[in-house]
Amino acid sequence: MPFKRPQDREREEAEARLRRNRNNPTSRFLAPDGDKKAMEDAGIKGEEAVAHFLFIDPSPIYDPKKKKGFNLVGQNGETINAVTARKKPQWLPVEVGHTEADIYVLCFFDGKQKTARLIGWATRAEILACTPRKLTTGGPQNHAVYYTVLRPMEALRQRMVPQTMSLFDIPESDTLGG
Repeated sequence: MPFKRPQDREREEAEARLRRNRNNPTSRFLAPDGDKKAMEDAGIKGEEAVAHFLFIDPSPIYDPKKKKGFNLVGQNGETINAVTARKKPQWLPVEVGHTEADIYVLCFFDGKQKTARLIGWATRAEILACTPRKLTTGGPQNHAVYYTVLRPMEALRQRMVPQTMSLFDIPESDTLGG
């Protein structure tokens, strides 16, 4: 396989996602003027930011055969779903029935800077504990956690990155639910 620049891989994945999600009834326009390609670009940037932050291999982001429901897999097998918004988000929404991941991370994509900022995270149990609600008129039912209630990202790194566990006196047997 020839070497591809990261920008080319991002563009190809955005175009592939656009084709896959073309007729998805729950697809939401998160980009200005309904620009779905920009929406997919933002999602990829959020996923890459999570992978970089947690020192995880980002290659599953670009895998056309990846499983639905999560974007990344942690070093101990934890499944992670990055939810990226183009507007500063107030909620971490997870659509009812789409709760396959162990960890959900809320990201904000800054279109001017072309970067994603990580806001916080929640476990599947915390997501499911929220009463489903519609965040937009006509939108799907979502389990939604308010952004001020989300756990800090540094706590996720402390628990997931094996090299840092000893620095913070966290036993390796400690689970994410704690």
